[in-house]
Amino acid sequence: MSPHTLQLTRRMAAARLRQLVDEFRLLTSAFPDLRDAFDPDELPIDFILKRDAQAERLTPPTVHPRADLKEPGSDD
Repeated sequence: MSPHTLQLTRRMAAARLRQLVDEFRLLTSAFPDLRDAFDPDELPIDFILKRDAQAERLTPPTVHPRADLKEPGSDD
């Protein structure tokens, strides 16, 4: 792909993104009550399970010190 074509494609994508953002803002301003129209706990159970599983995968594991690695003579 030539540099000119790549640059033109990027500009077209940026313009389309601006259009979509403007449309989103227009819709949320036209229907402000829809932002709070649902309770996250009332979502379908499949969605909640997937959401929670993704959150667990993204959360780094908690490191707990192992008791067998303590230095001899320490009282901790």
